[in-house]
Amino acid sequence: MTFLTKEATMTKAIQTQTALAVAFMADRLNEGYIRETRRFSEDVPTQFANKEIVKFYFTESDNFTPEDFVKAIPTDEDFDNVDLALKHFKRYTLELLGNTLSDFQKQVFNSIQGPTVHKGTLGLVSYVPELIRRELQDAKLKKMLRTEYRESIALGKYGEKCTGNLKIIDARWSKNWESYNYTADFGGNIVSFMNKEKLDIGQRINFKAKIKAHQRNKFFDIPETRLNYMRKMKDAR
Repeated sequence: MTFLTKEATMTKAIQTQTALAVAFMADRLNEGYIRETRRFSEDVPTQFANKEIVKFYFTESDNFTPEDFVKAIPTDEDFDNVDLALKHFKRYTLELLGNTLSDFQKQVFNSIQGPTVHKGTLGLVSYVPELIRRELQDAKLKKMLRTEYRESIALGKYGEKCTGNLKIIDARWSKNWESYNYTADFGGNIVSFMNKEKLDIGQRINFKAKIKAHQRNKFFDIPETRLNYMRKMKDAR
């Protein structure tokens, strides 16, 4: 008797461009990167993690595919994004020589270098759209800080109240804190804070807060004032 295994049910030779197109498809379906599969009630469809969508797409046997998984098909837009991704990764060649890439970046880069990808690296491949999105966001923020906020100074003293109007210039979700980590312009100076409320890039708010700390911005070495007890007072235009 022959038993099927996960090794036997996964497509062995996976074309790199197809794998990347499926990764962009998963990113499009989930409207971003979902790390873990989310199961809800019977009336709400399961939201599969990006890596699961990619893995199940290339699984040949239904024995290892959840009954509620619906296989989608990559679109022309997904394949267009593959072309953009491969162009994005061309710069990695020089950065490898300069040893400026993290170990994780190297792993992702190495996983898509050949004409085919190994089934064991599909998790890395599924992260490609999110990695590119974060790198572009980082580059945009770094350029903004370098060109517009070189004169940023630390504000006030620890524990002092801080009030006024600020403009959101960057927002990143923190899974550990289940909050957004915001970077903002306050009178031409850089401040940052955590808040669970979703604020838009470019949005202005009136606020009250307290000064928590003075630190250096991690994207560009300028003074940054960390705020806590942030209270949004009223939207400003």
